Amino acid sequence: MSEALYSSQYATAPLTFLAQPYAAAAAQAQNILGAAVRTWLDESRTFIDDFARDGAEAIQALQACQSPFDVVAVEQKWLMARTQAFVDASVRAVSGAFHQSEDVAAAANGFRLPE
Repeated sequence: MSEALYSSQYATAPLTFLAQPYAAAAAQAQNILGAAVRTWLDESRTFIDDFARDGAEAIQALQACQSPFDVVAVEQKWLMARTQAFVDASVRAVSGAFHQSEDVAAAANGFRLPE
């Protein structure tokens, strides 16, 4: 067998050929994943902070209640506020996912193997 067939130049040529496109795709995926994690953390923090604020306001309002009807009104207001906050956070999360999927599509569109 010829020594030239097993030289390191021929052994690593396919890896070198593919390394740059895969490295670029991995870097883009890392950026997108990092943005998704930051968005998720920000949304979680906002949701929990709002939950605590709304809960404190509801407790203060419950202390001022004079009748069971007042209690039901406070609970209904709190439940509506929490439901709206959940819907808003979900819409922002889905909207962010769509923007990130557009980034993925744009990155994949530019992904071409060298000829």
